[in-house]
Amino acid sequence: MSSTSASVLHLSRRATALAALVLALLGSAAFTTAARADFTLNSGKITITAGSTTGTPPTGSWVTLPSDDGGGAYFTNPSSTWTGTPDKIFTVIRPGATTATGLTLGAAQPSGGIIGSGTDAFNGLPWTLVTVSAPVLTFGGNDNSAGTRPLTTGSDLSGLRVVYNGTTYTVGTGFEPGPHRLQPLRGEVVGNTTTNGAATITLGWTTDLTEPGGFGTFRAQFQLVGTYDR
Repeated sequence: MSSTSASVLHLSRRATALAALVLALLGSAAFTTAARADFTLNSGKITITAGSTTGTPPTGSWVTLPSDDGGGAYFTNPSSTWTGTPDKIFTVIRPGATTATGLTLGAAQPSGGIIGSGTDAFNGLPWTLVTVSAPVLTFGGNDNSAGTRPLTTGSDLSGLRVVYNGTTYTVGTGFEPGPHRLQPLRGEVVGNTTTNGAATITLGWTTDLTEPGGFGTFRAQFQLVGTYDR
């Protein structure tokens, strides 16, 4: 064997030994990290699951508007059977009429259709949800898993608006901290998103209620729950 061949063989054995040492030190962690995947939902829709009229907070979809100064809830909900402490009055969000399409991902919805007319009133007046930019949700894990995967960075619901009594209020949010985001967007998905209706998505956040005129007296705390269809 030539001296060159011997040197190559020696280096090959050293590389093999080094690789074995790295695996012994890291164990399966190296493979676990490499296997981690995120997936983004930028199409399809979330059909809203109606909120419950019991519980603090209720299950399902709802919004509550406590005042910033701690003086209790301003908007009451006479159409709901839910009763609770003065600063925990929840307005139930329902799927709405048959024309409601749910929350569309990857496209703006500048007119009604996310919840339709089935949502309980704010202080006796109807309202709806619209989006002025495209919502996008990113989760850690695989899209076809059955388990729970957390919402991750890149998720964006900043374009969400409430249309109430002829005025449009900003209640949008994102995953990262930002202006008026008292608690940024958080949430999870449970179930396989590659099969229609098999996955449930839960989103929650707290934001100042704002409009172009500067109205910001109240904050809105949301929970949106729904099933995902591609």
